[in-house]
Amino acid sequence: MSSNMDPLLIERSLLGCVIRQRDVLDSLPTLRPDDFMDSLHVEIWKAILHEATAGRLRSWDAVILANRSGLDLQYMQNLQLAAPRGKTVPVEYATMIRQFSFDRRVRSSLDEIIRSEASGDVLRALTERVLTNALDSEMSDDGPRLLGDGIQSWFENKAKMIAQGPDMYIVTGFPDIDRRMGGLRPGEVMIVAGRPGTGKTQFSLEMGEANARRKKKIHYISLEMMSDQMTNRMISRQGVHAGSLRNLHSQRDPEQVLVDATEAAKNIINLPICVDYSSDDLASISARARRMKRKENIELLVVDYLQLVGDDSGSGQSNRVQEVGRISRGLKRLAVQLEIPIVALAQLNRSLEVNGNRRPQLSDLREAGSIEQDADFVMFLWRHGLSFKQEGAMPTSATNVIEAIFAKGREIEVGTEYLRTEFEHARFRSMLPGDVANYLDFIKQQNTPVKLVSGGGFGS
Repeated sequence: MSSNMDPLLIERSLLGCVIRQRDVLDSLPTLRPDDFMDSLHVEIWKAILHEATAGRLRSWDAVILANRSGLDLQYMQNLQLAAPRGKTVPVEYATMIRQFSFDRRVRSSLDEIIRSEASGDVLRALTERVLTNALDSEMSDDGPRLLGDGIQSWFENKAKMIAQGPDMYIVTGFPDIDRRMGGLRPGEVMIVAGRPGTGKTQFSLEMGEANARRKKKIHYISLEMMSDQMTNRMISRQGVHAGSLRNLHSQRDPEQVLVDATEAAKNIINLPICVDYSSDDLASISARARRMKRKENIELLVVDYLQLVGDDSGSGQSNRVQEVGRISRGLKRLAVQLEIPIVALAQLNRSLEVNGNRRPQLSDLREAGSIEQDADFVMFLWRHGLSFKQEGAMPTSATNVIEAIFAKGREIEVGTEYLRTEFEHARFRSMLPGDVANYLDFIKQQNTPVKLVSGGGFGS
């Protein structure tokens, strides 16, 4: 765009075209009042949008609009008389105004950074805000499309799904769960929630490793574990006892443990999993993910865990529910913008343990806000042994079972799958139907409700 174009002249020309002919408005890309630079033009555009939205007028002119809005009649008549002719001209003007508005917002944000004299995390958050403003302004507004326009691409996508099978999407690595979900698609957000000790991190690492072995590139945000802890988990998952790694100094043969760990490390050292231990708020997570998408073309982002993500809005909100809701919506937007799925781990309210004797439901999400609304899938990990007091020893068949409860899923049937956890190796295993039946028999004997929902059906 030429730098010698006068934004105010472009604004006057567009307003004149719309004032002269009502139908021009319907052909324009979306313009907000604050896209206009002149304050009077802002008020005129508000009046135009108000009349168009009210639907009272099929046609108008300067006199009608000025009379209804109380604006300067002479100025609006001058705009109408000076407006250029041509069907495509108003669209070109509107496009220019959007670009001018975009430029002003970016410059304003940059000025804010310079004036703030910020550094460190604050500077990073402000910089991310500039990028967010740019992306939000840059997003095209193609307007509504006929449903039929997307049918051809829909069939092409289905044909690709048949040809590629599971390789087309992100999987969890557990056949029963993957059959239920059909894989995670670009733009989808999955919440994996549970109380401490139910294996949320364990599940996410298993999922990340399963996809990394399929050559999918994984970006993992670890807000809870340090690098050594993450390495311990990953080495243990390859068959080395977790307790031996943690208490290496007290082992009978620590050298042999290290030999085993060396062999185990060969299985993971080249996996395309990048772990970020430093990004701790939405701005830094988003900025790093965008950079990794550009550089490495990441295909899955994991956040461990949602309620530990800091608030970087600068709004001064004291309501943590609102903050977590804003973070949840931000992750959903990020998934759509980067065209990748995001898995976010989440905590459940402590009241679930206090009340006891029931499985979790959506209202148990800690600081829930809009988490369940933003997510495409919500899965609870639940352990019978953690939630119910038993008389006498519980059989192993019950203590090491994890119920993977789908409380919400778009276009899937909600319900429960069952996993067996191997605590000593920080990993899950799928269960055979006979083992599931034995577990359910034990639960029935304890008079524990098995079903999360009644009547089946599909999650919203």
